Amino acid sequence: MDLANATNTPLHYWNSKQNIYSSTGRLIPDSKADEFSTLLWKLIEEAQEFSAKNMDSIPKDKSLYDFFVEKSEELFGDGKGEEGNKELLCQMSEMWGAYIGEPVQRQSLRFVWLEEVCGGGESLNLTRTSITHTDNRNQEELFVETNYKAILAAIAKPALEKAEIKLNTRVLGVHTTERETKGGKVSLTIDSGETLSFDEVIMTTPLGWLKKNKHVFSPSLPPRLTAGIDAISVGHLEKVRPLPSPHTKH
Repeated sequence: MDLANATNTPLHYWNSKQNIYSSTGRLIPDSKADEFSTLLWKLIEEAQEFSAKNMDSIPKDKSLYDFFVEKSEELFGDGKGEEGNKELLCQMSEMWGAYIGEPVQRQSLRFVWLEEVCGGGESLNLTRTSITHTDNRNQEELFVETNYKAILAAIAKPALEKAEIKLNTRVLGVHTTERETKGGKVSLTIDSGETLSFDEVIMTTPLGWLKKNKHVFSPSLPPRLTAGIDAISVGHLEKVRPLPSPHTKH
């Protein structure tokens, strides 16, 4: 938020107006859509807070969807409310998958606290036992209206001024020494055959690449890390931008 303000990046508030359709294609009345949307996000916040406070005791196979099923039973079970409300709420919970790129049935309730977002101007202090609101300047969640060009330029400025940037360079090998070793270095072998040495290296890669290229690291990554890499599935969140028709006149 501070970077967006400092770089004059246009921000936009979510529009509360929305159309929600049932699984049968029926348009939900506006009043009910607003009511259930509010309830949906309220329960997601409750799930995140519950997750942060009870992570150690939540069964590892319990999903966020299971949480919604239980809550919908509490709210609309035993004849409470209109018929179909329980099913509607559970179906609407699946919209959360559009935010995280994975079906809500696969979202672990134990770790759903990790999905807490940074709202517009709202600072959250997340711990395993509490969620504390430390800044109430703005409770609204915002999105970037244009692109992140100015924000990325501000982040990159120190590196561009003080570092040598190598683009289009593939790293073929990563050799590390024990951290406790005096004078130990991290060596990177690149596709030109050159070996570069550093005191420390911060390396980020796509999960899919890690799954296929664990052999790049010497010595091998610790078993705990490789087990985690193998256990996490690759998400399927895609963004599609329609291209103009070749016959469109500008």
